[in-house]
Amino acid sequence: MPFFLLVPIFWVGFSMNELFFWLHWVGFVRLCFLYQVGRRGHFAKDFLWPCWGVFLAVYSVCFSWLLIRGLGTYVLAILLFSPFFPLFFLLHHLFTSKVRSPLVKVAAAFGIFFVLESLMSRIPAMESIGLDFFFQPPAGVLCVLKFIHFEVWSSWVFATCFAISCWLHEKGIRSLVLPGALVGGMVVLVMFAHVQNESLGNGTGRTVKVALVQHNLPYLEAWRVGHLEEIKQQYRELALKASLGGPDLVIFPLYNLPGDVYRDPSFLLELAGIAKCPIIAASHVPIKAGDELFDQGILSLALLYAPEGKMRDIYQAVETPPFYSHYAKKAKKHRVIRGPFGKLGVLLCYEDMVPRLARDAARNGAKVLVALSNPGLFAQMAIIYYELLQDQIRAAENNLPLLRLSPNGYSAWIDRTGKIVQKAKLNTEEILQVELSDIGPGEIGGEDPKNPLLEEIERPMPQS
Repeated sequence: MPFFLLVPIFWVGFSMNELFFWLHWVGFVRLCFLYQVGRRGHFAKDFLWPCWGVFLAVYSVCFSWLLIRGLGTYVLAILLFSPFFPLFFLLHHLFTSKVRSPLVKVAAAFGIFFVLESLMSRIPAMESIGLDFFFQPPAGVLCVLKFIHFEVWSSWVFATCFAISCWLHEKGIRSLVLPGALVGGMVVLVMFAHVQNESLGNGTGRTVKVALVQHNLPYLEAWRVGHLEEIKQQYRELALKASLGGPDLVIFPLYNLPGDVYRDPSFLLELAGIAKCPIIAASHVPIKAGDELFDQGILSLALLYAPEGKMRDIYQAVETPPFYSHYAKKAKKHRVIRGPFGKLGVLLCYEDMVPRLARDAARNGAKVLVALSNPGLFAQMAIIYYELLQDQIRAAENNLPLLRLSPNGYSAWIDRTGKIVQKAKLNTEEILQVELSDIGPGEIGGEDPKNPLLEEIERPMPQS
């Protein structure tokens, strides 16, 4: 049956190679063609149910990484996402069953797809994953996303696939005009975006240096608990190595550090002294002081330490991974932190996969996005590659450079067009010395006195 040929096409499209993403588009052309053929017969039997079967199989591979979270979570995700395309085609069939014009059909494909995706993105657990797997743009056209929303991009691609299928179905010269116009529009937009990006970089801002420290320490908690002093010594040595490049800022990844580095910041303040510049490090700390086992839940924090021996700013995560909300205390809104060269937009853990948070950071004046994650559980899975692609999209959407840092990789510097300039290898210890150009002046001081996390840390520590 021709439907089953779509499954391996989409599966290969999930490979960790951007060239294979084009197979998703080929798959959608074929799917739209089968849809038009299926409309002539028994629609549900000849198209709708086989279509759902395809995406049950596709998402079973797409979400295989969720098996780490348990079989129930994995099955739930598949059942939530797999009806999306059958629902799209059902709505399209209902609205256009008496329409013959290919133009109207393609316009309806764009509109229905855009509305469904926009509605889906309002559900927190669905905001960041699902359709993105299919419509991640190749690196060469990422710069387009600073001009159009991602939902517009994916809807445009899908409508183009639909238009091509109309031409294949009717095999007429006139029906070739519409897909030609859509593809031509894409080409013009990509060329315009590249011309605009070439004109960037001629500003008068300063060049700043940032050291990204990928330490490659083991992820498992059992190892960390038994090697606390080894972790500290490794951090000290890496801070010293990072300082040799004369950085303006050193960034360590999200990693559960020994002790409560929020309420007792002495260790990381020591690192800032070793590096002779501010450092940012992220960790989970207990909600309640002294709760070493996190029985009361966690705070996910990125902390900025200054070399003069003071914590200067703190970022608390606004979003947590799906199904973890009960365990982590979230901040009410996203806030930027004040770095040594201006405002920094921190995206902590899962947050780089949530588009609105990066947009909030950009609106609040961030000069650089900083994505700190710890995907240690998924070290051997394609999800790490997808996270890197998500960071490319966040940079391109907001026209801001992004610094991604993970304990075991991928760590990377991504420029404002979404291009990866430097990237560390997976599962290696590496320090990326990054030079960001055209960054305006900024001060490390002036932290927000209304930040309750800063207010708490500045209170005298209770005596034990």
